[in-house]
Amino acid sequence: NSLDDIVWAISTESKELLYANPAVERISGYPLEDLLHDKQLWIDVVHPDDRPQVNIVSENLAKHNISKDLEYRIIRSDGSIRWLRDRARVIYDDQGKAIRIDGIATDITDRKRMEDKLIHDALHDNLTGLPNRTLFMDRLNQSIKRIKRKESYGFAVLFMDLDNFKVVNDSLGHIVGDELLISIAHTIQQSIRPVDTVARLGGDEFTVLIEDIKNDDEAIAIASRINEELTSPLYIQGQEIFTSTSVGIAFSSPNYKDADEILRDADIAMYQAKDAGKSRYAVFKQTMHDETLRRVDMESSLRRAIINQEFVVYYQPIIALTQGTISGFEALIRWQHPSKGMISPQEFIPIAEETGLIVQIGAWVLEESCRQINHWHESIAHTTDLTMSINLSSRQLKKNSIIEQIDDILNSTGVNKHRIKLEITESLLMQNIETATQLLEAMRAMGLKLSLDDFGTGYSSLSYLHRFPLNTLKVDRSFVSRIGVNGENSAIVNAIVTLAHSMEMDIVAEGIETKEQMDYLRKLGCEYGQGYYFSAPVDGHKAEQLLLEQKNWLD
Repeated sequence: NSLDDIVWAISTESKELLYANPAVERISGYPLEDLLHDKQLWIDVVHPDDRPQVNIVSENLAKHNISKDLEYRIIRSDGSIRWLRDRARVIYDDQGKAIRIDGIATDITDRKRMEDKLIHDALHDNLTGLPNRTLFMDRLNQSIKRIKRKESYGFAVLFMDLDNFKVVNDSLGHIVGDELLISIAHTIQQSIRPVDTVARLGGDEFTVLIEDIKNDDEAIAIASRINEELTSPLYIQGQEIFTSTSVGIAFSSPNYKDADEILRDADIAMYQAKDAGKSRYAVFKQTMHDETLRRVDMESSLRRAIINQEFVVYYQPIIALTQGTISGFEALIRWQHPSKGMISPQEFIPIAEETGLIVQIGAWVLEESCRQINHWHESIAHTTDLTMSINLSSRQLKKNSIIEQIDDILNSTGVNKHRIKLEITESLLMQNIETATQLLEAMRAMGLKLSLDDFGTGYSSLSYLHRFPLNTLKVDRSFVSRIGVNGENSAIVNAIVTLAHSMEMDIVAEGIETKEQMDYLRKLGCEYGQGYYFSAPVDGHKAEQLLLEQKNWLD
């Protein structure tokens, strides 16, 4: 009677409960007398879903003379559910006939709850409570198997990445960032159907499995609804936060072998949405996959190119528009691929930027260019004032050690620091004005000259321009190319020249291709120009020949 476990015995013939100790009342909630006198009640206590296996085990016990452990649920008198672990064996009379089954049932509800929690935690994100990658991929694989059995069944996968989430985390802290993720998870859940699955893969990435769709428009409508909902501001800890998401959509196909393949394609489409301007969706197309493979191949080739020293620096002359002499060169990287020949920077620079390889490549260009101009300064008498303009990328400037790296290269090459011009785009400066100003001031303190590249493309505010310690503005080729086409572009170039001179900066006009453009720029008082009218970028040997010729480029 003092046992915590239920000790019981039932008749093999009548199935009546012959005996049970008082523990049965505590665990089941039913009076012992009711259980002993109501055969059906003893059966009804077992959870309906578990009754078939309990009956099968009971029959097998009597027929096959075996003992058996069984776990099943019971429904208490108050409607709550408990888990039991039952160990039973058959008792025989002297003639070997089975007369009853004896058992001991242990309440294992707490253990089961712990197991369920462990299983739940293993399959769900602990921050948002959403299914995690493991559970999502399992459900996605089930959908892929289903479409192979039934081609009329359709589904879609949405891959979502929050736009600029890192900015929120860095500026407002991880606590606010976590609350934002929880709020966004709730918003996504409210935007989908009960049959669909939304999961958090990690970080700020979410996925949705949209099941049993009749056409593509159903999934696109859900993606649009999610995008629209997430454009509304969220209020977290008194902060009004605006966010958005980029969504990639991949539709089901019998050709998909597993969940990884379709998730990969949805991911590719998501990056297309980001590249197109964020806060939108993009539907996966095979051409996207082909482009991704090309970029992966390009990255591998870039890494090999660094090791094998396949890069070369070309130099485009910058002409003094008053004297007609070469005042300097702009260093431009080229890639001499062993099998594909010369590869344009437009093809590989964006990938080098994305992968961070531009930091290593950019450092090499800086060092090579410094060595080249130092050689010209030492070997060609009239080149002491010759300058070298070298582009710095966004990734290079974000590197904490950029100032030390530049200083090391300048010192190791022995170049005259006052003849080096570093070119930075205005879009890069406007990303973080305070940090950019500090960097530029540190570079000026080293004796370097600074140029603002592609000026006029619309990123910067003129009110900030005076804060940057710049020497030169470079007029973007898009304005130069349309000089004379209409008065508006000519007026813009005129305004840029006037602005630069008022701030004691000189002007370099890029992309000069005709004598008319050159003459107009000279009349405006533009000091320098470069472009194919004078010369295409050339290798170091040809550049040296141009210096030695000492021709007048205005003739």
